[in-house]
Amino acid sequence: MDELERLALAVQLPAFEGTTWDADAWRLLEEGLGGVCLFGSNTTGGPDQIAELCGQVRARAEHAVIAIDEEGGDVTRLHYHHGSPVPGNAVLGHLDDPDLTRRAAASIASELAAVGVNLNFAPVADVNTASANPVIGIRSFSSDAGVAARHVRAYIEGLQAFGVG
Repeated sequence: MDELERLALAVQLPAFEGTTWDADAWRLLEEGLGGVCLFGSNTTGGPDQIAELCGQVRARAEHAVIAIDEEGGDVTRLHYHHGSPVPGNAVLGHLDDPDLTRRAAASIASELAAVGVNLNFAPVADVNTASANPVIGIRSFSSDAGVAARHVRAYIEGLQAFGVG
């Protein structure tokens, strides 16, 4: 593998189907793949299955980033079957209590750290300027930039308190 291929491999976090990796994926990880991104189809076995998979990844590549999109509310991977016990961003922004947002994110981060995930693709930092937006919608903290910024900061502080980026 040449230097350019090695560098390209190191910044990739591919997804995969199911709850286990195949031999080719393990080989790429051992060759320097940056890590993996987990989605709902990878987490259907619950926390024990997720922790086992993360442990297998770490055993082969301590450097690996294990990422997930665990926002709370409607966007959850850890609580795939039952829904998140943590309120989503729109609720947290509406309540406008940054300490509550920080605690909610810390709760998520403690669960992520416990199963071995070290990067959360949350929070959504978008300001919801179009209420009918089907992508952002309730994933935004607010249509007010100041409120959204306050809660994004609090959320990140909650994640980082448990070592989750």
